[in-house]
Amino acid sequence: MTMPKGNKLHIGVFGGVNTGKSTLFNSLAGECIAIVSDEKGTTTDAVYKATELGSLGAVILVDTAGFNDETELGKDRIKATKSVLDNVDIAILIMSDNTNIDYDSEWLQYFSAKDLPYVMVSNNHDESYSVTDSDIKNKIITVNAKTTAGIDTLIAKLESMKPERDHSLLRGLVKEGDLVVLVMPQDVGAPNSRLILPQAMTVRELVDKRAVSINCDMSTLAQVVDKYGDSIDLIITDSSVFSEVERVAKGKRLTSFSVLYAGLKGDITELISGSNAMDTLNSDSKVLILEACSHVTTHEDIGRVKIPRLIRQKYGEEIVIDFVRSAGQVPDMQGYDIVIHCGGCMITARSMMARMNKACEIGVPMTNYGIAIAKLTGVLDKIIY
Repeated sequence: MTMPKGNKLHIGVFGGVNTGKSTLFNSLAGECIAIVSDEKGTTTDAVYKATELGSLGAVILVDTAGFNDETELGKDRIKATKSVLDNVDIAILIMSDNTNIDYDSEWLQYFSAKDLPYVMVSNNHDESYSVTDSDIKNKIITVNAKTTAGIDTLIAKLESMKPERDHSLLRGLVKEGDLVVLVMPQDVGAPNSRLILPQAMTVRELVDKRAVSINCDMSTLAQVVDKYGDSIDLIITDSSVFSEVERVAKGKRLTSFSVLYAGLKGDITELISGSNAMDTLNSDSKVLILEACSHVTTHEDIGRVKIPRLIRQKYGEEIVIDFVRSAGQVPDMQGYDIVIHCGGCMITARSMMARMNKACEIGVPMTNYGIAIAKLTGVLDKIIY
């Protein structure tokens, strides 16, 4: 299984119009992906490209629209560029000429405000660029994006900035030799001929840990539990059948793929705490269900159908439940009593944390699909994370 897009290091290329962003992007990617032109405003929406970059391995490069775009759609393009800040792990700022130094300084402040590591680059074609701050000047890496001169120096700098990450879903919950049961219902919402991402990642990690896994669905779970009994060290289930699995599990350690993913991408403690807001919901409350990926919904969709059904069964049909799908910028969460986020398997950890931080900033509690289902079905105190 290849590394999921949301788990790869994201590197964004930022700068004013016609500073050579797309040329540098193409040089790093090793092929012509972004359109390069002398026409201002050529890059409109962000362009994403998966590639291999030195010891960084698999990364996602992101080309963005110029932040001093003065075209008719400039404001929208700049807004889209700002939204990328929450999705990247490292920023490359291509410094402009002397007329745009103020823009550069403004964007350096944006990076700092978001604790986003960045590297400053000057293209050789723009030899007129100068700064009076010697500290900044000494940090600027000179490259020629057209000839790729200096690219190796830039890559070496990016390698030194690689953030430490824990890509483990299981986070010490499983050790070598453990017997783990994976409950994976294959209903109409399951993809044909494959497992969903958190399930596939869990299977792979169990192999890497030299643990033993048994895969089943609800129809065979009771048979598995009866056969292996006390030998079972952990049961990991799809969140949609939490309560059913808990009844069959007979007190065994239990968690879900969604809960594990919550700990991988966000602050699991805060998401657990956020679920407590459900204790105060009533028929006048407003709930936002937030999803970060696109897929074809079905009559058993967990976000649009299963969770709303559980909420309305507990709090009444009048409760307001809104559904928003947004993989990019942080959506408006103001005015809601709780936000229930998907597992976030297709977005970066930075993006997930940006959403959590925004919710915290405006005082709106947030939890995720699996934790919400555990709370609604009364098994939250019985799961591990």
